[in-house]
Amino acid sequence: MRKEIDLVELVRVIFNYKWVIIGVTAIVVFVTALASFVWINPVYSVRATVSVNNGLASGKPLQETDVYFSEMLTPTVYMEYIKSPQVIEEAIQKSGLQHYNISQVQSNLIVENPQNTNLINITLRGSNPSDVKEMLDAILLASKDLLLKEMKDRVKADNTKLVMQVELQKEELQQLITDYYHKANRWNLPLPFLLDSLVSDNNQYVLNLDSKYLGNQNHIPEKDLIALGKLMNEIKTSANVYRERLSKQQQLNLFLETLDIDNKIVTLSKPVEPTSQDSPDPLLNIIVALIIGVASGVGLVFLWHYWRKNLRG
Repeated sequence: MRKEIDLVELVRVIFNYKWVIIGVTAIVVFVTALASFVWINPVYSVRATVSVNNGLASGKPLQETDVYFSEMLTPTVYMEYIKSPQVIEEAIQKSGLQHYNISQVQSNLIVENPQNTNLINITLRGSNPSDVKEMLDAILLASKDLLLKEMKDRVKADNTKLVMQVELQKEELQQLITDYYHKANRWNLPLPFLLDSLVSDNNQYVLNLDSKYLGNQNHIPEKDLIALGKLMNEIKTSANVYRERLSKQQQLNLFLETLDIDNKIVTLSKPVEPTSQDSPDPLLNIIVALIIGVASGVGLVFLWHYWRKNLRG
């Protein structure tokens, strides 16, 4: 025979054990409220949005100094800087929040780059709203400072190498000119090159002796004429290389003096101290606890009732 559930009996069981259900529900709600308001630390979130734009137009020819922007001012690179221990450590020092450590800040820092944009969304979580806001402010400042410093260090390193190359090229040019002076004096030729004119900003030759001119010097053996022509070509080539490297060095010096990224890394949405916590949500937790408490109480009552019923049977 099929057993049927008597709804009247179910209602009677619930009514008879209503205080058990109420008690279980009250305990669950009380524990949940106590945890939400006392035991669980509140979590606050501070958000900021940063635009990273290196200012380079697609398809436009790159200048010598554009490589620093194209390689170091990208959303991907900036995201790595934001999360780096160096930036976090500097931010802790700047904010004066010495009771935080690097790993603690990193674990609560979320950095995202929406697809196909140059925007960086940064979220920092913590239990103290003012601390979280100050820390994120310091992180934004420290990341920009560190990025600018590393860019300048790279430019300085490249400039140092270029200075050495310029000096070496200058020495080579001086040696070639000295060799030409000796040969020119030997055959009583005019001295068409002056070192000052070769290394000055004007970079002009005083006189340009070509092979046609040298060909008219009948008293000079052909072998020496060839050597002189070759030497002058070497001087011209060396002077061109020297001028090119000197121009790059001057360009780097000017770039270093004017280097700034304030207009390339822009905070579109600044951190604001939160007034409400993200979690826990006491009201939501209490509502969920109320539902769970009632369900648990009813389940416990039915289990107890049918256990006793079967035991007596």
